[in-house]
Parts: sequence; C-alpha cells; structure tokens
Amino acid sequence: MRRILATKESLTAVNGSKIMEELDETPVAKKCSRCVYDESVPNIVFDEAGVCNYCQLYDSLNRQYPNTGTEGEKRLQELVDEIRVGGKGKKYDCVVGVSGGCDSSFLLHTLVGKGVRPLAMHFDNT
Repeated sequence: MRRILATKESLTAVNGSKIMEELDETPVAKKCSRCVYDESVPNIVFDEAGVCNYCQLYDSLNRQYPNTGTEGEKRLQELVDEIRVGGKGKKYDCVVGVSGGCDSSFLLHTLVGKGVRPLAMHFDNT
C-alpha cells in the first residue's frame, strides 16, 4: 500500500494532472482519529468515531489502573500495603521478575523505596 504525504492541491501545483491521476488511484489507509495507527496494524478495529481499539484499550486500562496524580499514588500505596501484609513474617514480601530493562529496574527501585522486600529474579534463557 502506497502512502502520499502531500495534498492533491500541492501535487497539482508542482507536476500537473499526471500526478492527480495517480493520486486518485492510490488507496488511502484508514487512520485512527487519536493516534498514528492505521489499518496496516494487525487486528486493528475502528469505532464509529474513528478511534482504534488500541486507544480504547489504553483508556480502559487507564481508568482501571490510574498511574498518575494523587489517585495513581493512592492506588500504588494500596498495592504496596497489600504486598507488605502478604509478606509479613516471611523473608521476602514478593517476587519480582527483572529483565534488566528500565521498566523492571524502575519497578524494583520503587518497591524498595516504599519499604517492600522483593526477591529479584532474573533468568538467562540464552
């Protein structure tokens, strides 16, 4: 599928009608009205407003698991408290898989900073 980043008007001004004929034959991919995803993304579906299912999933997860502001901090503290209660009387409060990447490393850093005693696990499967 070819993509054209210019408008019909700008192409007409530069190269005349031959480009206009090619542009009229070029299929244009349907694109999400909120993000950059288009119909070339596997399993994408658009609602009646043109919003893709990935944006809808993001919104749903963000409502269910807020990760910013005071509500996100409150939810994080609730999870930390639950983990610490579950680990009471044990050597570790939880097990955290650590890949060595920034996400798992930041999670480990945050948990330790909040007083959680995690057992950090890494498997080298190579």
